[in-house]
Amino acid sequence: MNVDAMSHDDAMSHDGAMSDDAAQLDRTCKTTAGASPVVTVGWGQADYLPLTDLQTLDVEAGPQGGHHIWLAVRMKNLLGSGSRTTLEATSPSTGAVISPFDVIFTYEPADGGYCKLYGLRFQLDADGVDYVPLLGKELDVTATVTDRSGDTGRDSRRVQLAAAIR
Repeated sequence: MNVDAMSHDDAMSHDGAMSDDAAQLDRTCKTTAGASPVVTVGWGQADYLPLTDLQTLDVEAGPQGGHHIWLAVRMKNLLGSGSRTTLEATSPSTGAVISPFDVIFTYEPADGGYCKLYGLRFQLDADGVDYVPLLGKELDVTATVTDRSGDTGRDSRRVQLAAAIR
């Protein structure tokens, strides 16, 4: 049931409480009860941009000494507020596992019923991971979004890291 089309009486039970379906929906990112979550890994510091497999991503030196890539996530059928976004990565050539990055940020509305989160600074060398052998190599990046109702969506992309620091 679409929340925008739901009348106040439909959303409320006879005792005045929100129905279970209405309590698990929002008016932007998760508008249909039971719809399968869709998550897409992208990139971008100032907006969500689509990411293709084996696309080269710049590795940047951060202001506090770390080295990162900018990632973004697009999703729908998950709650836009209170959802946990987790980024993970593994190097298929070296076996290096990048420390996961978890955030609970609010998603912004995007075209086509999607919502987006961008400017995710994914640090390659957190927790002492040596990023230098990763330069110029492929990296499998995964984004997982779990909303507060427990619904989860996931997407992975294989990217190419730039050979030099930008």
